[in-house]
Amino acid sequence: MRLAFLYLSLSILISCSNNERKIYKSIDPSVYAQYKIIDTIYKTKDYIATKCEDSVKHDKAYVTLIKKVNGKYYLLDPEAHFENDSTIIYYSMPLRADSENGSFQKNGIWFYALFYTEKINSTGIYQKSEKGVKFSVDSIPSNADKIGRPELQGIYVYQNDSLMKISGDQSEEKFYSLKRNGFYFLPNSGRFFKRYSIESIE
Repeated sequence: MRLAFLYLSLSILISCSNNERKIYKSIDPSVYAQYKIIDTIYKTKDYIATKCEDSVKHDKAYVTLIKKVNGKYYLLDPEAHFENDSTIIYYSMPLRADSENGSFQKNGIWFYALFYTEKINSTGIYQKSEKGVKFSVDSIPSNADKIGRPELQGIYVYQNDSLMKISGDQSEEKFYSLKRNGFYFLPNSGRFFKRYSIESIE
């Protein structure tokens, strides 16, 4: 069946891989001391997590710092947030679109994914291939408004005029492993994410 595409903005190419980003970085006590504590997020027998601002720069850019009882200090990536006292949720960079509002963005986000693949020319030699995925973030199937939008976390693909859940794991790693072209829907925040135990920060 031929699907009608609705383009609200230009298709964009995003290389969104958490391999280039880290959930935290270690900092020295002297760096830790430069921050002004605004609020304590969690305090347990093993660590203290605080919302802080840089008292030197005074730029009001809030960060999350962790001080562990083992004497180590950490600065969390801005996209990492405490879900509870033992779990941190780390969001991938958002899939951006030119339009801030639209039918593609409601209780989640629609996008079309086209995976790049290696090609072999007529002589049997691999041609230079592009890597990654081309995301058309503002693209939706023609009947998208008639399709119920799921709330449970996961990765959903458009198939047979409906959304089918193909993974309960809403991470980039899982998405890239699928290598499946088509329309996708990410519920809720409309972002990929992973959960980390506070114990993994050492």
